Amino acid sequence: MNSQEEHSRHNDDGLRPPEVLILADLTTLSESSAREYIRIADSRTARVVNTANSSESISGVHFSRAALSMISGPIRLATPGEVALPEIIIVDSSVIVTDVFQVNMLIRASTVLVIHDGDDVSRLLRQQVIDRFFGTRSQSASSLADVAEKLLIHEHVESALDYPGSGESTVTPEKTMPKKIALVTSNGAGMGHLTRLLGIARKITTGVEVRFISLSQAVPVVAAQGFSYEYIASRGDMGCTPSEWNRYAAERFTHAFADFEPDVIVFDGTWPYAGFMSALKTTQAKKVWSRRGMWKSAVTDKSIKMSSSAFDLIVEPGEYAASFDEGVTPGYSDAVRVAPITVLDETECLSRADARTELGIGQVERAVLITLGAGNINAIDSTVRTLIGSIRAQPEPWTIFLTKAPIAVSDQTFDGVREIAEYPLARVARAFDYAVSASGYNSYHEWVQLRLPTLWLPNTSTSTDDQIARGRYASHVGAGLCLVEPSEEEIDLAISELSEHETRKRMRQVMAETSFVNGAAVVAELLEEMAG
Repeated sequence: MNSQEEHSRHNDDGLRPPEVLILADLTTLSESSAREYIRIADSRTARVVNTANSSESISGVHFSRAALSMISGPIRLATPGEVALPEIIIVDSSVIVTDVFQVNMLIRASTVLVIHDGDDVSRLLRQQVIDRFFGTRSQSASSLADVAEKLLIHEHVESALDYPGSGESTVTPEKTMPKKIALVTSNGAGMGHLTRLLGIARKITTGVEVRFISLSQAVPVVAAQGFSYEYIASRGDMGCTPSEWNRYAAERFTHAFADFEPDVIVFDGTWPYAGFMSALKTTQAKKVWSRRGMWKSAVTDKSIKMSSSAFDLIVEPGEYAASFDEGVTPGYSDAVRVAPITVLDETECLSRADARTELGIGQVERAVLITLGAGNINAIDSTVRTLIGSIRAQPEPWTIFLTKAPIAVSDQTFDGVREIAEYPLARVARAFDYAVSASGYNSYHEWVQLRLPTLWLPNTSTSTDDQIARGRYASHVGAGLCLVEPSEEEIDLAISELSEHETRKRMRQVMAETSFVNGAAVVAELLEEMAG
């Protein structure tokens, strides 16, 4: 640090402002908290340690946009193992209070300010952990604003009041605040919940502010579509017990709702979590459940019985394969059913020629897409290897494209196979002659919408989603082929069949007869009406 920088770190009395260490969950940090921390850090040396267990996730860490802005500014990101000697430590309320909470024991702070704004149980647990680490140096604070008041020295500036002349109004016109909709997604095996709500969000008018609050590590993809987001680590990423996570989730969702102040909250998932439901009670927002159908027949209706009454509206995204739905949802009449929801309208997807130009595929070249999901449920590398071998064994050469999902756990690559990370993938899907795909909700309806011949390979280990039923319906009506846990011989036969032009032509004709209008627009209109 040069002399000028060193001088800037001192106050007017020549005293060096105390160093500050912040312990916070940077995966969920809100914009208002980030602004407050930046204010506290002014003219101080400030570091922040990310305390979220998701830092241990094999998929890496996804900081909130507010956290990224903060650590690219005046506050430096540190690591838990870094030796630091700050005078002040701020323990944010987002810190997870379990035995896995760890900070460097070499820290010798004169003051530890612990923000306590959770429920009574959370406050007690957090204080016990902090006391064990820091003893009598720990002080409670009711909020981050309270911490700032303790640390900031405010300048007193005298100002004269301006009195308006006779007849002038002293009333300041009230600014009309935009309506706000919060879109909350659970953390599925793939990106289905997130993508479905993104399709709805894109249909909401620009006069409404939309924010995603998601348990999916893929949530940063919504930023490219112009939406803000907040990430809350799922129980699987945190590695804690259900009770610990639900306490944490209740606190984080409560913070998120208080920060954004939505008029409408939409949850997309098959099981509204206890922590989320607890947070819903803290807000006056109207509540909507986007409850996808096509549940496996073995899944009970427990979540419906427990949760339905808490929502003002239940929406059921439509299913192309509705007649094959053997789950519990068809027996309920509590939902507004709309057409299948896709992230893009058919008209927003590139033509075959334009998509091929963008991807660098020759106009007469044969191209196939393999997209089996994130690979986060059942291992897919061996299946992909078999598919590649079958495609290459065909008499005519084929260019093979393999998707790389934002949350994929596999880093396997295959010689001569081109990776594609386009999102939304439907935008360029017309470039391909056919696809080999899992039959999750979004891919299924996108490929049907775009009349893309497909070999459906359902993920069989999903907890609720009946991908097998979707695939079998497509096969039943002639819109595709379906194989469930196939052998190499079955894959060879299916690939040979799809390599035939006449087979693909028949499939496209079937799908063209059952085209549908994107149901996202209807849901968006309902949400706008609810927001007022």
